[in-house]
Amino acid sequence: MDDHRQRFLEAEEQAVSLVAELRALKRETSRSRDASSTLQKVGEDLSSLVDRQVAVTDAIQATIKALRQIGTLEILDAVGSLKSEVARDIRQQLERMAGDTRQLLEGMESSLRSIQVTAYALAGGLILLGVLLLLYVG
Repeated sequence: MDDHRQRFLEAEEQAVSLVAELRALKRETSRSRDASSTLQKVGEDLSSLVDRQVAVTDAIQATIKALRQIGTLEILDAVGSLKSEVARDIRQQLERMAGDTRQLLEGMESSLRSIQVTAYALAGGLILLGVLLLLYVG
């Protein structure tokens, strides 16, 4: 009887072990299925991204071709040349304005000196007039 009991215990242990292994296998299968699903989704997303990139690249190529046909490089060169000419003209105008401003300031300083001389002369004349008036009255 002990032999039957021993076999029964061994069978029970094997059954418990088998159930544990089956549960582990089920978890791994589930994880594998989830990973496979995720990988499939990533693959679809990557494929979609590649399709969009191809479309963008095609659009860029078409734009470059159109820009080349309308002479964009020549337009950019002309704009650069025009920019240089405008900068040179502005610089010349500013230099002329600076010279004109200098001349105006020099003229103003000269006028100011003349006004000061006249003011001093007028003040001197008033003083002289005041002294003569005092002498005449007194």
